[in-house]
Amino acid sequence: MKAKNLLMMTLFLFLGIGLMAQEKYEQGVIMQSGNIVAISIEGKEFQVVKLSKQEVGAVGVDFSAVLNQIAKLRIEGWEVWNSNSTWNSTGGINSITYFLRRKLKQ
Repeated sequence: MKAKNLLMMTLFLFLGIGLMAQEKYEQGVIMQSGNIVAISIEGKEFQVVKLSKQEVGAVGVDFSAVLNQIAKLRIEGWEVWNSNSTWNSTGGINSITYFLRRKLKQ
């Protein structure tokens, strides 16, 4: 009986420590579609930036503007943890979305 109680206590202790050790993150998203870059952090309203034709490029699929914005966010502790792109009917990328996260400061 003592061994069973000791085993159960040990299991609950490790389970509790494991749950406490989980990292907590803020979430964000940044996307570019055509000449629009939109950023939302923690579900707040999107901040929209309209790009010039030079920033988008002649083909309309130059994503360097969104990558430059991600580089700025990286300085603030953000990291890309996932991404998604949509394709148009001619086989080119239509939009790109990056999902971001940053460890919460405790």
